Amino acid sequence: MLFRSVVLCGVLAACSGTAPEPIRDDLQITTPPGFGDTTMAFPASVPTDWWKTFADPRLDAFMELALDGNRDLRVSLARLEALAAARTIAGAPLWPAVDAALNSNRARRLFLGFPFGAGGVPSTTVTTYGLSLNVTWELDIWGRLRAGESAAIADQQQAIVDFQIGRAHV
Repeated sequence: MLFRSVVLCGVLAACSGTAPEPIRDDLQITTPPGFGDTTMAFPASVPTDWWKTFADPRLDAFMELALDGNRDLRVSLARLEALAAARTIAGAPLWPAVDAALNSNRARRLFLGFPFGAGGVPSTTVTTYGLSLNVTWELDIWGRLRAGESAAIADQQQAIVDFQIGRAHV
């Protein structure tokens, strides 16, 4: 009875924890006056085609040319696509993995040395079929898999912001 209680307490203690909170360092930075003022009117975001507000067709053509030839934006977009795939891969272990297989085997057996059988060597042919289904799933007790997925999501969100900033500053 005591052993069961100890094991139960250990399992419950293991389930209670999740990924550790990130360490927040208090840098004690003083902000300029009016920094947290919410009454100031700022646009929510800079539009990605901000140059079109000038209504200049030459500027429009130049900016489209600059965006098409910008290698930094291409690298940023490729990084964004790679991190989207990494996010999918990081979230995959949270779901069960299913594996199915179908196989068949055909075997012929010869009965050499038996005196009966006028038409040659007696034999038999056997065909077997098999089906297997495997389901595996890892129980995420300590939150390792969820923390990995959260890190991949944060990386992808940072790449999205980097791409948007790079496009807005062309």
